[in-house]
Amino acid sequence: MQEKLPISFYFKLIVIILVFGFAYYWRGPFIIETIQDDSLTYGQQGRMIFRSLLGMYPSQTSPVLPNLSSKIVGHPGNSQPVVIDEEIKSLEAYQHAEEKASFFNKSIDIDQLNQAYLEQLAQSSQGKKNIEVGYHLKDGNLSRAKELGEYHYLGPMTVDGESFRTQFPLIENSDYRLGENLYELFIAADDIHLKTWGEHPEVFAHYLIDAFQDSLDQEAYQNYQSQFISAYAQATDYQIDDAPYVRMVVVLNLDTDGLGGS
Repeated sequence: MQEKLPISFYFKLIVIILVFGFAYYWRGPFIIETIQDDSLTYGQQGRMIFRSLLGMYPSQTSPVLPNLSSKIVGHPGNSQPVVIDEEIKSLEAYQHAEEKASFFNKSIDIDQLNQAYLEQLAQSSQGKKNIEVGYHLKDGNLSRAKELGEYHYLGPMTVDGESFRTQFPLIENSDYRLGENLYELFIAADDIHLKTWGEHPEVFAHYLIDAFQDSLDQEAYQNYQSQFISAYAQATDYQIDDAPYVRMVVVLNLDTDGLGGS
């Protein structure tokens, strides 16, 4: 004869069902999200759900920090256009870097930078012919710097895969006339140089003379008659898990014709 289960068993079973039913109703989205997270072990999932039921985590909020390393795309020498993950853009450190980058972009006087650059270039390059500020290169140069900055890459092609020379549609024979030198710098967002360079273009120009020194000494550089240089700063996810960083890209465009060439 089959032994009957005590009434207390059914009472406990009903209580368990009610508790789990209430828990699922109360924390359902969080429980489902946790179970579907393949990065967690069964033990971690169980502990997180249990702690959530105890009220240690708010409803529908995952306690897991984002795995930043798998989403970080900014790094020195990157040659292909990339975009920063929106989750990283929402981080306080990234937003802090954005503020510092924006301050530099707004404060730097590009025309003064060009004048200071050429003055210091003439002083450091005795015997080299004079090179003019190529204001006819300005629009294309600024467009190049912004594109390379916002898409976090360094290369001779545009985001659309075209030659950088397509940014200078009004210049005839651009394939033969125009050259380009690129430079990038990753700098801590709170580095005093960002503020100093933005407010004192002549100090920044001195730094850039050194940065481009190797290319300036090349024989091909002697053929250019005009040039234009600019810099664009942008927040980066480089080292974002340790500190906020700013990436600065510098574009130096050169023309074998002077100001009269177009």
